[in-house]
Amino acid sequence: MTEAGPLRDYSRSRAVLIGVSKYNHSPSAKPAAANSLERMARLLTGPLCGWPKQRVEVWREPRRRDRLPDQLMRAFDGVVDVALFYFVGHGQLYEDELCLALQESPTSGARCTTVGLTFSDVRAALRACDAQTKIVILDCCFSGIGTRPEHSLAPESTNVIDWTHATGAVTLAASGAYRTGWYEPGSGAIEPQTYFTKYLIDVVEQGLPGYPDGLPL
Repeated sequence: MTEAGPLRDYSRSRAVLIGVSKYNHSPSAKPAAANSLERMARLLTGPLCGWPKQRVEVWREPRRRDRLPDQLMRAFDGVVDVALFYFVGHGQLYEDELCLALQESPTSGARCTTVGLTFSDVRAALRACDAQTKIVILDCCFSGIGTRPEHSLAPESTNVIDWTHATGAVTLAASGAYRTGWYEPGSGAIEPQTYFTKYLIDVVEQGLPGYPDGLPL
């Protein structure tokens, strides 16, 4: 018996994973975010998914926005197959703008949009690339904002439903637009994780009764 090869050729794909578990405004780290980031990286590069490690960029504990929008643009430039973005950490809202909080992000106010990474930054990088499949996984509070039509990865003049069906653009969110996400407390688990990433990866690894080996998003 021979080992099964990867599901596809990932040489023209790129995944960018960002995780933040330490915040200047919080006295304690959130190990669930760090553990979830590492588990997602292991899933993608492991035998089940088969992504080459060089096609998966893991950005741990970025301090502030700075050059991150440009780095995202560069990471997805030239990607024509699968572009995948994953974030785990705090989510913040400012005037209906979803901000992915980084280490130096303030607790509230307009500076959330200049210190943290806004979802608009992520959206711009993914819309600029030519990937046939674009996947966004947001494991943070208020992440449902990213699923709204105005935050679609589609061109402005395109019908969102038709464009999504044609290209395979998918956004998975851990919470509603105005709801919080949850994580396992450190005292209650050996390796605490966020509930969203934990159960998402459990389903990918274990499958679902009555379904074939491959599960569609």
